[in-house]
Amino acid sequence: MSVVMELSRRATYNGLEFGVVDDDGVRWALTDLTGWGSPAGTLEVQQRPRANGGRGGESFLTPAVMTFKVAILAPTVDLLTDAADRLFAAVELAEAKFEIVEGSRTRYRWCRRQDEIIPTLYNARSAEFSVQVVAEDPLKYGEQITASTLLPSSSGGLTWPVTWPVTWTGVTQTGVLHIDNPGNVPAPIMARVDAIGEPLDGPIIKHLSQGRELVFSSSYQLPAGNWLDIDMANHKVRENGQASRSTWVTKRGWFSLDPGGNDILFDANTRNSTARLTITTYPAWQ
Repeated sequence: MSVVMELSRRATYNGLEFGVVDDDGVRWALTDLTGWGSPAGTLEVQQRPRANGGRGGESFLTPAVMTFKVAILAPTVDLLTDAADRLFAAVELAEAKFEIVEGSRTRYRWCRRQDEIIPTLYNARSAEFSVQVVAEDPLKYGEQITASTLLPSSSGGLTWPVTWPVTWTGVTQTGVLHIDNPGNVPAPIMARVDAIGEPLDGPIIKHLSQGRELVFSSSYQLPAGNWLDIDMANHKVRENGQASRSTWVTKRGWFSLDPGGNDILFDANTRNSTARLTITTYPAWQ
């Protein structure tokens, strides 16, 4: 079992931990990291003709290029060689999760190896390796957050005639779920609508403060026991995770989660007392 070293910053790349002493007594340390901050923007400002100042169009974040160094101290020469092999295998050409732990905060990017891994040998049992990777999506993400709600409904209340004093027993379900994005940029949303117990006609999902909503045709019916997977970021809707239902969407107000609090309404053309909306997100930071 690996032992965590007392470091202010630890990291994991594709499951390989840095900032620990592993079961073989090999010490892994993240000694340097550049590019973990907010990447550059694409803004290009052109001089205004025959006037002071300039003009620039929209600006977007560029891919995040990161370089990090890993120092390895091994009890034997063979264990150093084995550790280097593990590092080379972890920093593969395919996309992998690069996770940074600072204090109680854990954030990650999905990265790919961009350049060679350069070793510097200090002695027979220790070396430092320089690695360069790129995150095509430059945002950093946090742990999954989930919230859910049923459709608006009310039940209970008074049955007349009554005898005073009386207890009011009515229950109201608003159909609104509240979910927080603790990040500093809009976060992507995966929504799931479940038709539990009975069919659901024409579901509606609306971000109340943005005023944006996803509306399905009133003639669309989600059979009992089925569900919809809705990928807001990529504008995809699939029933039971397979068959596309995008053509049934009559209002395409796709939305993401704003930083801070978000209230989302779940409604439908015909109410189903057990239908459920579940929102899943990964908070995002620059």
